[in-house]
Amino acid sequence: MQLQHKTCLALSSLLLAAGAHAITFDGAVVTSTPPSGWNAVKPTFQGTDAAGNTRYWNLLGLSEFGDTNYALVTAAGYQSVYGASLVFPSSQYALTNTYYLASALSINNFYMADFELHEATPFLFSGVEAAAFTASLGNGSFSSSTLTLVGYRNNAVVGTFTVNLSDTHFSWFDSSFATTPIDRLEIQSSGPGKRWLIDNIGLTYLSDAPMPLAAPVPEPEEWALMMTAVGALAARTAARRRANRKETAQ
Repeated sequence: MQLQHKTCLALSSLLLAAGAHAITFDGAVVTSTPPSGWNAVKPTFQGTDAAGNTRYWNLLGLSEFGDTNYALVTAAGYQSVYGASLVFPSSQYALTNTYYLASALSINNFYMADFELHEATPFLFSGVEAAAFTASLGNGSFSSSTLTLVGYRNNAVVGTFTVNLSDTHFSWFDSSFATTPIDRLEIQSSGPGKRWLIDNIGLTYLSDAPMPLAAPVPEPEEWALMMTAVGALAARTAARRRANRKETAQ
């Protein structure tokens, strides 16, 4: 009974944390190039998740020329270059895709540290805060109207969803496979050369998650607690969506 109760509390905590904002890209900056505000990105960077754990993450995306197909931009640089005023709500930097012939990049947690290779391990993806790149660049030719998130486990798709993006504001989108372990997350634009902006992404190492993969069946009163957690998460998600609609209306 005690084990079941702890399991239920852990699941409740995970459900409530699923909507929390998590990792930004401040720790991924390599160089700054004022006044444009564009920055190179460390392929392997450290990010702190919603539980306060600092872990390594790896961006996967190289062109056939060996160049990365992503970069970081500041809000000031974005406005300076494109004349587009956009509030970055979670970070001073936003990740964007830059390679004109590519439409996707991936994230996993394979990395090298202290001359030691660390294999990719399962992790959870709770959501993403994103916007479309300004339509003022090429009359919209380089602005991605949608963002598709695909979760993989052992090279098999285990979850996917697509959201619509705005170039006037960022929105947080909850993952449809937030409790499904994955070992690679693919971020797809609406087509080659189509750009998006991401300033926050919910990633958590599975080893840091408060819920075991195999859990005992809860007692009836514990189901009630779980449903309370689910209801709280649903209410939070609904409130966020109402706020997004209000921003869009403005």
